[in-house]
Amino acid sequence: MRKLSALLVSLLLLLASCGSSDSAESSDAEFRDVSGAASDTTEAMQDDELAEFDDGADAMADSDSDLVDVGDEAFGGAADTPVQNAQDVPPLQPVDIGRDIIYTATIDVAVEDLSAASQDALGRIEAMGGLLFGQTTNTQGTPRTVLIFKVAPQDFQAALQALTDVGELRDQNISTTDVTERVVDLQSQIITSEASVLRLRELLAGAAGLDQIAQLERELLDRETVLERLRGQLRTVQAQVALATITVTMTEIVPGPALSVAQTAYLGHDGGSTCGGDQSLSIDEGEPFTMCLEITNVGETFLTNFEIREEALKLKTQDFVLTEGSLDSLLAPDASLALFYEGTADKSFNGQAQVTARPVDAEGAPVGQGTVAGRSSASVSVAPDNSLPGFVSGFESGWAALTAVISAVVLGIAFMLPLLPLLVLAWFGARLLRRHLAARPAKPAAYTPPPPAPTRESVSAES
Repeated sequence: MRKLSALLVSLLLLLASCGSSDSAESSDAEFRDVSGAASDTTEAMQDDELAEFDDGADAMADSDSDLVDVGDEAFGGAADTPVQNAQDVPPLQPVDIGRDIIYTATIDVAVEDLSAASQDALGRIEAMGGLLFGQTTNTQGTPRTVLIFKVAPQDFQAALQALTDVGELRDQNISTTDVTERVVDLQSQIITSEASVLRLRELLAGAAGLDQIAQLERELLDRETVLERLRGQLRTVQAQVALATITVTMTEIVPGPALSVAQTAYLGHDGGSTCGGDQSLSIDEGEPFTMCLEITNVGETFLTNFEIREEALKLKTQDFVLTEGSLDSLLAPDASLALFYEGTADKSFNGQAQVTARPVDAEGAPVGQGTVAGRSSASVSVAPDNSLPGFVSGFESGWAALTAVISAVVLGIAFMLPLLPLLVLAWFGARLLRRHLAARPAKPAAYTPPPPAPTRESVSAES
């Protein structure tokens, strides 16, 4: 029974191989340029099957193993040694979706030792079979290096993880570009250009006149130039697809300057001896208060040229009294300055103290460009005094009014003093003018003749 079954199976295989020989030959002629290796291995498989025709069921098992080898060779995955059992099967690679994709990534990491981190990153990538494609290092200012790595697409994610572990990840950007249509278009143009070049070569071989030969050579040169350009573009795209690109920027962490400000307030005046109050204070109108500032160098450089501004009270550096440290010397790391300001509350305010300083080294030379700044706030809530004014308040108000009047008089006198010489000159000028006018003789009055006396005839006539 077993021999009969084996014989029937062998006859079916023989009929199938005979029926497909013509189609295999035509298929090989049609797709020879695309899948020559696959068709060759298929013919080898058929020859092996015909040679083992009389071996029955065992021959079928052998032909199954041959099919596995043929499939690997057809897709470029054949190993140097044939697969014998399941233990020899290599691990599966990521699924190929049949698209041409370019993988790129940029990573920005901060490291403590730039040289050691660069060597560590290079070792990790080389262990995956990747390579260093380019490197740029700059030690001016903040040390920085840019490394460009090329890795296989299947190792892309592992390489990203390995590189981010080198230091502190600050920025990462991953992108993919599908260039399948671009590849197909370039391949189509290359096929068309190759056919055009081939036709021109045939025409050039049969050309007779020199003019025709020269024209065909020019056309051929142009077509060959276009063909090589297309081939170069295709190689570039295929190279980008074959290897993923990872650009790593490593920046060395340089200890920088920094300062912190603590602003507090408390009730009363005591020369700042109890500084370290609260950031929120509630007092009555007219009560004294003290504002405190504590400036601490929390960076890794020395600080100098301190400038203090308190926005709510319009205070500057010279308005504060220093109780600890010195503004004229360098403030070392972890050292502090203590200052205070004493005032009287008249209304509520939210204090905003801002302190700036210039970072320098131990010798006082500037470090970097610009300054560092710190800010703090403290709120003082003032309850208004609604009570009637007493004798002291009235006396203070009267004294203030008298002081204002005296100040106005003094101010007026001070204003008139520069004008006093002019006033004196004007007075003397006026006197001289009056004397001059008095010494001039008076102008005689104009003579007016008396009216004529009436005549006698006129008198008698009247009578």
